[in-house]
Amino acid sequence: MDAMTDAIPDLEARVRRVVSRWGHDATSLVQVLREVQEDCGQLPPQAFGLIARYLRIPYSRSGAWRASIPSSPSSPGASTACSSPTTSPTAWPAASG
Repeated sequence: MDAMTDAIPDLEARVRRVVSRWGHDATSLVQVLREVQEDCGQLPPQAFGLIARYLRIPYSRSGAWRASIPSSPSSPGASTACSSPTTSPTAWPAASG
């Protein structure tokens, strides 16, 4: 078994099935990512390379770089651009008129 697909059983077959359903169309990347996540219960890091290969897009376009960004601040009191607008001091101001 390929080390890339060891984490989730049949990951390559699952990705291939989803990409085939969308016709190997690179413009369907978001739908493919969503369906792989739904099918696997998560979006495993190993899936990004497979998705890029089957959609014939550069790995960098697969969203893999986003997966490496922590989803929560690493230190207490730190703020990220993705924080909730109600709790983040960096929230965008409300649009006016």
